[in-house]
Amino acid sequence: MSSSTITGFKLSPRQRQIWQQQSQVSNALTAQCSITLHGDLDVSRLQTALQTVVERHEIFRTEFQETPGLRLPLQVIQDSGKITWQKVDLTATADQTAAMATARDTERLQIPVSGEAGVRAVLFKQRAHHHTLLLTFPAMGADMETCGIVFTQLSQCYGGLSLAE
Repeated sequence: MSSSTITGFKLSPRQRQIWQQQSQVSNALTAQCSITLHGDLDVSRLQTALQTVVERHEIFRTEFQETPGLRLPLQVIQDSGKITWQKVDLTATADQTAAMATARDTERLQIPVSGEAGVRAVLFKQRAHHHTLLLTFPAMGADMETCGIVFTQLSQCYGGLSLAE
């Protein structure tokens, strides 16, 4: 008989509450934020900046693993964070607002309740120098305050500044 050891942490009280709420719906609860970007955009630099922010915070590298015999999952921190990127060109779309609203709703459904950790990023190109970045996080590890922190740190990294400890 083989056995494996999982090194994990118990859920916080807030995470337990979210887990229980999620058990009553078919998909994970999420936190989303949209960032409007004007001017020349270096997409590669933006992707690198977001990866830096994700790598810095354990919660963005945390999987919630259900374990036999336990009522609640364990938080298991991975070595690296996963970002799923999608680029959507809306320049020829008449109703960009509706298209982005549909994408926001779709992204909410893509976050798994348990298992693989990850952040979802959709970059909408609306005009030549006008983009919107939509970030979707599992609610087990993010809230609106988290979105503000990510925005600040993403701005710093994109601008070439190092993140303060």
